[in-house]
Amino acid sequence: MNQQPLFDMEPAGRAAVEPTSLAARKGAEPGAAGTNGRVRPAESAPPDTRLVLGCDPGLSGAFALIHPSGTVEVADMPVRAARAKGQEIDWPGVRDVLRGWHPDHVYLEHVQPVGGQAKGARQGVTSVFKFGGAFHGMQAMLAALEIPYTLITAASWKRAMGLLGGEKDYARTRAMHAFPGQAALFKRKKDIGRAEAALLALAGEQKAGRGG
Repeated sequence: MNQQPLFDMEPAGRAAVEPTSLAARKGAEPGAAGTNGRVRPAESAPPDTRLVLGCDPGLSGAFALIHPSGTVEVADMPVRAARAKGQEIDWPGVRDVLRGWHPDHVYLEHVQPVGGQAKGARQGVTSVFKFGGAFHGMQAMLAALEIPYTLITAASWKRAMGLLGGEKDYARTRAMHAFPGQAALFKRKKDIGRAEAALLALAGEQKAGRGG
């Protein structure tokens, strides 16, 4: 198993930016898959070439790839029309994002609904079931692609980023400050998933002793 230990396990819970540097680092055009789409273990990646991905799972979630240079790339969660109604995650699209970026390690937000609550908002049984399906589906996808990952609770990464107890939308402001040259990636209200994905990746690296 490539899963790493949980951080602070508590009961409660593509917009391309630098495709040239990504291509140079991987020796291929951006978005090209490696052999069988598989990724080498994070431990073999030199610190100055380590690509870290943050994932905020769910239909309104996103991915954020942090480069060693401190720049970020983002991709909104791929979705498609569901057979019944509404939307569902487009898993082939998720696979393409992960294969295209070849992250060395992924920080995946681990959310546990308690008392009908998830991510600070009340949800019905159906919503909780769908969110749980997205989370476990993401774990399965990462395992299938052999990408090492670490689960990190919402409370843990928000505490590390100074967001615990604050307004949810403040994550966008925090992300804009963390990546001032790319603040436009987080300027819309619906970009909250991008912001949270980027910040949880930064928090994960800090906790692992690699961040500033």
